[in-house]
Amino acid sequence: MTPYTFASHQASGLLSSDSSLYPYRPFDVTRSGPVAGEGGAGFCVESKEHALKRDARIYAEIAGWGQSFDGILTREPASDGKAYGRAISQALKMAQLDPSEIDWIICDGLGTQDGDIAEVKALQSVFGDALAGIPSSAPKSMIGRLFNGGSTVDMACALLGMENNLILPTVGVDQQDPDCPIDCVPQQAREGRLHHVLVGARGFGGFNSAIVLKKFGRSLQ
Repeated sequence: MTPYTFASHQASGLLSSDSSLYPYRPFDVTRSGPVAGEGGAGFCVESKEHALKRDARIYAEIAGWGQSFDGILTREPASDGKAYGRAISQALKMAQLDPSEIDWIICDGLGTQDGDIAEVKALQSVFGDALAGIPSSAPKSMIGRLFNGGSTVDMACALLGMENNLILPTVGVDQQDPDCPIDCVPQQAREGRLHHVLVGARGFGGFNSAIVLKKFGRSLQ
């Protein structure tokens, strides 16, 4: 994050100007945008056969993925969430999973008024009534929005959460927006058995992606 990059994001009007303890609070009724963060994560992605041959520590299997493009706005995603929903559906179809089999959804959690509602619409279009029973949180609320590496850190959160059976929270949610009726795991982490985790992401200009991770076990060996 260079000063120029930060200034560009600030000039766009996207970033939160809140000075409270938790200025980045996706799905809260008073949300006003994300805060900028720095960081990233890296992974070794290889075939199951190669990983087993070298006795690697296997965190999870990539079971499916999907991508789409709405291309409507440069700053925020499309308000109807339809294209994002298609990416999620593609990922579930490739993984051969019913939406109800997802144990945790890691949300993109943009933290803007329209952006969060659009994400919830996308999830509702795919998961329907099952969404109410699936923890759907935004770990970015704890570390800021890493504009060039946010999805990699979300992936790391998913892998470590699966390893420790820990669902990370959305911090700063004091009054959840009724237009975002999801289980956003407010304030505190939660224990839970995690076999399938969906990680969603949206980028500037309308890029959408989703990936399904499957806990690696003996049945896959």
